[in-house]
Amino acid sequence: AAAAAARAELAPVDGVGGEQWHAHHAVPLSADVLLEWRTDIDAAAQNITFRVTARTRGWLGFGISPSGGMRGADIVMGWVDDDAHGHLHDRHATRNGRPEYDTQQDYELLDAGAADERTTLFFRRYWRTCDEANDRELFEGTSKVIYAYHPAQPVRTGDGADDWRFERHTVRGTNSVNLLSAPTGDDDDDDDGGGDDEHRERFEIRMPDVRVPPVDTSYLCRGFVLPEDLQDEKRHVVVSRPVIDERNVDNLHHYLLYACDDALTDDEMAFVGDCYGADIPRRLQQCNFGQPLAVWAVGGGPTTMPRSTGLPFGGAFGKKYLLEVHYDNPELREFRDSSGVQLEYVSRLRPIDAGILVSGATVDAAALVVPPRRQFNITGFCTSECSARLPRTVNVFMSFLHAHVAGRALYVRHYDASGAEKQMLSFNPHYDFDYQDVTRLWREVPFAPGDSLATTCVYNNTRDVPVLGGASTKDEMCLSYFVYYPANSAPAQPDPALCLSTVGVDALLRGLERAGAFAALPADAVERALA
Repeated sequence: AAAAAARAELAPVDGVGGEQWHAHHAVPLSADVLLEWRTDIDAAAQNITFRVTARTRGWLGFGISPSGGMRGADIVMGWVDDDAHGHLHDRHATRNGRPEYDTQQDYELLDAGAADERTTLFFRRYWRTCDEANDRELFEGTSKVIYAYHPAQPVRTGDGADDWRFERHTVRGTNSVNLLSAPTGDDDDDDDGGGDDEHRERFEIRMPDVRVPPVDTSYLCRGFVLPEDLQDEKRHVVVSRPVIDERNVDNLHHYLLYACDDALTDDEMAFVGDCYGADIPRRLQQCNFGQPLAVWAVGGGPTTMPRSTGLPFGGAFGKKYLLEVHYDNPELREFRDSSGVQLEYVSRLRPIDAGILVSGATVDAAALVVPPRRQFNITGFCTSECSARLPRTVNVFMSFLHAHVAGRALYVRHYDASGAEKQMLSFNPHYDFDYQDVTRLWREVPFAPGDSLATTCVYNNTRDVPVLGGASTKDEMCLSYFVYYPANSAPAQPDPALCLSTVGVDALLRGLERAGAFAALPADAVERALA
């Protein structure tokens, strides 16, 4: 599980939290700070429990910040004294300085321990504490968390609750996490189909030390044929995780792995190069209209399926795949790369096949234009006509929202066949381009044939020129990916993989006409063009 992998780098102090508690999520905030947490919902309360470990025997601070800085942050500061007693203060910051002590203490210290130059604090709070003045309410989507520590314990200066002197931090940092993401797959408490007794195996699909040219954006593709021992029978992918070349950690933007038509020839599948160049075989390029098997973007981690589901591959589901990797290269360096994806799979099939649906706006300049020096919203649609191709109602349980550097927030609304809004299916009001992760929804959402989705992206264009839809990091995208079940178990009739919208030629020309783009042309130029 993700928590176990993170703890391998920095283990909490033994016994802190107890043997019965386990984290839903774990993220190393740095090489010296580990954040673990679980979110719980019951009839009485919604609370979140944290376990934070740092390489210090002094004080340790952790906070939730609106922007990644001190100002406006909701902060706890704690330590373990020489008598092994734990201390925790609920504080808030109004400036870049010592956080102020909250009159209402809403964080509860459950346990604490220190050993071997490590301190672990174990504490909880409600999602909503009712201390609106000093605590930050937690929302779904990206949260900025901050941390700081010092090797010395604070010194008592009086009898009051706030009579302590803290030395200024020696280490501090910030990171982005999805605090209210639901438990993912193997970290869930419920064993509903998989389990620890599953026999899992792994294989990797990686770039073959490919040359990445000295340009700011590259999309490189390679064809991949499954090993012979995986070709004949259907299997389930249960975990996909990025394999990032250590030489190029800052250059890998995202990857997608698509299923291809098994009719492609060996020569076509041997291609390695520019995904959108003149040399790629046309049938291989068209794989990106097919069913995705894995998706990842910068800042994300592994994608773990719930224990009853898996993404099918092999056998009748195909043996040929296309790996597409987007490289972001602002330094314009030439380098070689061997990044890719590791697929963890099971041969004993889980009960249910899962699939991936992509919605939003098509990636082109006609569908997406953000004016200069403006905050601007653009919405892409999965229409009812498109979703009607689904042969059955499916249950959406995972979400991945994607934009580029101008993106500030993303919202996906769900409508029924009559056009009535049912719910906000997924949203991220604090989108962070450098932290894009697949998140599990708190509840499965039925999506019926004829329903529709509206993916709205909020952009803030700080440049003096329009930002257009396109593949470059400097361009923009507005996409939402949803993992659902049951997928069609008859591979000859696959579910639709893409449900996107664009601007029609008529609407595009009419809009340009209203903007005066055709002022120098004859008055009937647009009418003749549309005739």
